[in-house]
Amino acid sequence: MIDIQLLADGAHELGVDLTPDQLERFSRYADQLIEWNARFNLTTIIEPHDIVIKHFLDSLSVMRAIPAKAKRIIDVGAGAGLPGFPIKI
Repeated sequence: MIDIQLLADGAHELGVDLTPDQLERFSRYADQLIEWNARFNLTTIIEPHDIVIKHFLDSLSVMRAIPAKAKRIIDVGAGAGLPGFPIKI
């Protein structure tokens, strides 16, 4: 289980305000990431605190570089869906 408040606060500092629904989606994504990583080596980062910092917030940090009018972006070769899934959420 990830620290939802850490995620919300960190995202806010990046200029991204997450809704309760988005926070729930991140929580489910983290649970799935941990579960599937036990079967397949998707990432070496599997501690909940590290997932928030090193996966989710790092992924959201690129939001500043995406133009507001952008309708599409591409994530080529995303391992474990990062940063694409967090940006989509």
